[in-house]
Amino acid sequence: MTSITDRSQTISEVVIEPYRIVVRTDLDWAVVLEVYDAVRTGEGAVIPPDEVPSTLESLTGRSVDKMAVDHPGTLSLTLDDRSRIDIGCDPSGRYEAWSVVAPDGVRAVAMPDGEVAFWDPPPVQQ
Repeated sequence: MTSITDRSQTISEVVIEPYRIVVRTDLDWAVVLEVYDAVRTGEGAVIPPDEVPSTLESLTGRSVDKMAVDHPGTLSLTLDDRSRIDIGCDPSGRYEAWSVVAPDGVRAVAMPDGEVAFWDPPPVQQ
């Protein structure tokens, strides 16, 4: 498992848009979901796609203690009570299912093939 961050942060906002959900934290991190077919609880129970928006909205105010990536392209959000939400890659293999953007510009994206691409922050302009 590859850790993205283990800095505790609070979910400050969940924005439901027509084709994506954006989860923002108090430390200016953003988790963007664009495919809802592979979201599970940490125990492995599938969250039906039509329930994903309300499930994520219910997390507003909760702390995320860790964000990590596991193969094949699953983003795990570990919450303050040690429960977990796992966001998998697109089962059809056609879309980027999720991305994480840190305030310094570091980015992780679940590619359609299940791999995860990481980008470093952009160089500082002087």
